[in-house]
Amino acid sequence: KLRGRVTTRFEIHGPLKNLAAEGEGTWESGGVAGLALEDVAGSWSYGDGQLAFRVSKGKAFGTPLEGTVDLDFRRDLRLGLRLRGEGLDPKAWKGYFSWLEGVEGPLRSVSLDLKGPVERLEGPVTVQAPRVTLWGEELTDLRASARLRGNTPLSLRASGFWQEAPFDGKGEVDPR
Repeated sequence: KLRGRVTTRFEIHGPLKNLAAEGEGTWESGGVAGLALEDVAGSWSYGDGQLAFRVSKGKAFGTPLEGTVDLDFRRDLRLGLRLRGEGLDPKAWKGYFSWLEGVEGPLRSVSLDLKGPVERLEGPVTVQAPRVTLWGEELTDLRASARLRGNTPLSLRASGFWQEAPFDGKGEVDPR
């Protein structure tokens, strides 16, 4: 589902039965596939049932980001998110990513490359945070990577400091 007002310049080309379009523009505020977006600028293309956004700047849930958002309408809606952001507030995102439950404090950098049906996205996510609280425990110099696997437990690897002691671990976390 797309919502919001977009200002764009575009070109349409191809035969009438198989039109394609591309353009560039801005999106003041709105959303795509449940992501709340604001101040987005970039380019887009549509063809063969696929819509691709290339975001050069913008915010999702208040987090500055850049990257790509791909929507495939040919079957059940499929989403591709390749985003990099800074200063992510987990509270703003946990309605979209339930596995952020229990995480408090800004994440300095976040990178994700997720694909699949909107309700079962899969792919890698990496985060870094100088100071974050995880289920009530304060961690510093956190570096974590996870592999989301739809609705199944995600694999997680993390390192940093807990109560000034270094830690390095891996395991699985159930996102439900």
